[in-house]
Amino acid sequence: MKKLFAILLFLLAAPVSAQNTHSSYVDPEFTIKGKLVSVFITDKATTACWTNIGEVKRYAESKLSEAGAIIIKSKSMATSMLNRNTEFALDITLQAQRWEPTGWCYGHMSMNLTKPVIYNTEILIGFASKNNAQKVKRKNFNLEMLDWVDKHLKNYD
Repeated sequence: MKKLFAILLFLLAAPVSAQNTHSSYVDPEFTIKGKLVSVFITDKATTACWTNIGEVKRYAESKLSEAGAIIIKSKSMATSMLNRNTEFALDITLQAQRWEPTGWCYGHMSMNLTKPVIYNTEILIGFASKNNAQKVKRKNFNLEMLDWVDKHLKNYD
């Protein structure tokens, strides 16, 4: 009985503590104004934990444009890194899945603004910002991703 109680306590407490796990870094001297930026979405969510992927990309591009960035359309991150017209790549990623006994989605969100740097024959990646969070959501991450992207894009002004 004690083991069952301990397991239940752990399962109930884990989602609460996971909801508040996050880290963030933004170069305080950085501004997005006038920068050439490509936006990429990496969808690693399963079981309908994220269904508004295109909306999140369009929202991020719109917010960056409003802040003065010049949006460059690129088909892939690799193409963008090799394109000398692109200065920065914004990668928004969600890796999530549904925990079937409860129906809740849990996952890891990340949003990184990177700049490729070619040094000799190597391509290096520098970070202007790096944001990560672990969350648990009752239904899906659709609204959470829009709010989270909005919150962190405000740091680029």
